[in-house]
Amino acid sequence: MKIQHRYPIIYFAVFFLSLFVLSSNAQVTWNGDGDGVNWSDPDNWDTDMVPVVADDVIIPAGSMVVISSITSAVARTVSLTEATLTIQAGGSLSIDGDYFSGNAFDLDESVVINSGSVMVTMAEINGIFLDNASTFTNNGTISVDNSSSDGLQLNGSTPGSSFINNGILNFDNDGGEPIKLEGNAFFRNSVTGVINIDNDREEAIHLDSPGAEFINEGNIFINGAGEEGIELDLGTSFTNTRTGNILISNIGLGGGGYEAIEIDGGTFINDGTIEIDGGDGADEGIDLDSGEIFDEDMDEFVDVPGIFINNGYITIENVRGQGIEVQGTGSVFTNNLLINVGLSSSSEDIALIRVNATLINSECGVINMTSSDSISVESNGIITNEGVMTTVYTGEHNNDGTFTNNGEIATPDGMFNIAPNALMGTGMVTMGEIPRQPSAACNGVVPIPALSEWALGILALLMTIFGLLWMKERRWAVG
Repeated sequence: MKIQHRYPIIYFAVFFLSLFVLSSNAQVTWNGDGDGVNWSDPDNWDTDMVPVVADDVIIPAGSMVVISSITSAVARTVSLTEATLTIQAGGSLSIDGDYFSGNAFDLDESVVINSGSVMVTMAEINGIFLDNASTFTNNGTISVDNSSSDGLQLNGSTPGSSFINNGILNFDNDGGEPIKLEGNAFFRNSVTGVINIDNDREEAIHLDSPGAEFINEGNIFINGAGEEGIELDLGTSFTNTRTGNILISNIGLGGGGYEAIEIDGGTFINDGTIEIDGGDGADEGIDLDSGEIFDEDMDEFVDVPGIFINNGYITIENVRGQGIEVQGTGSVFTNNLLINVGLSSSSEDIALIRVNATLINSECGVINMTSSDSISVESNGIITNEGVMTTVYTGEHNNDGTFTNNGEIATPDGMFNIAPNALMGTGMVTMGEIPRQPSAACNGVVPIPALSEWALGILALLMTIFGLLWMKERRWAVG
């Protein structure tokens, strides 16, 4: 039987439209035959035309391209190889990577300096991709939205690629991880830097392989992550400096069971402020664990401990499981200042702090446990308190390991019930103030009694000198 096509005109229209779309996506390569500098000069491109929104732009080795303060550049993709691109204040670059099976903004051993604005949308793979020791410095605003994979990926290489953010970075609704660092990659969010991450599907910030390093001196706001807020894998490090501020909320949007901060054999140092407001999908506030690496000499996997050092201020609330969990061979969590931790709901199966490795609360350390939940020291767990720990829980805490108190534990009734192993140490259990704050000396404020005799002597000498000068001026005035 002969089949009749009912809509031949529509079929032909779709066919010709697809030909038009394919033919309109052109590759445009920089040749610098014009003024050799400006993106907006048509003669600098091999087509003798400035790239349009559907073009795949190639900037080859040795090129130094400038998007001036009066230029609004567009492209479907931009790829640099051993080249430099500068976007001046007032200038802009918009990249719409839709229908291209690659990275939207791709740097290979190249340099980008942005003082204007960059918008990357609809990347089929990564929004911005840095490889082979590329460097990207942002002094303006960058927005990466709706990438199918990662928003910004710094690929592993030796030496690694680097990203310095002095401006604003916005990530929204990316399919993978908004910021991903692989081996030897380096990221610095400076004191003026702001990072906003909303509604991604996986980890918001992921340090994926050994040598990756992240330093935050500015502000990071993570509001909505499908999985973890910050994840550190084996051999990676994250430092939140004294000026750094990190807010993590609404994690585990993909279904729950995730941590605001997860460390698997990495090192996290906090000298600034961290606020965790977990959300419905947050099972843990901070999860510190060891990682595994294969030792070729021993022909087996060996554990690498996770390390967390808090010299600043941490607040953990609105999480469903443990506020802090410390586990894994050799892992050590050290608190040198202030941690406030509380859960969104209480249960006998949940411990506010669960330790199966080592937790040290130093002499200046204060840990306030603000919800009615217990401490659990597992069989391999060690807690040593040299500072102050407060709890509103009056039930029995679990201790299958070792809990040593050489400081103060404050409770509502002056009792600290713990079993089966007894509390050790020379410290006190009191009905002291709950919650507690670190002392002024520990906060870095030096009280006058702590000044040395030498310093007091100099202060007295200065006051004497000023007094003599004042008396001399008065005699002159009277004379």
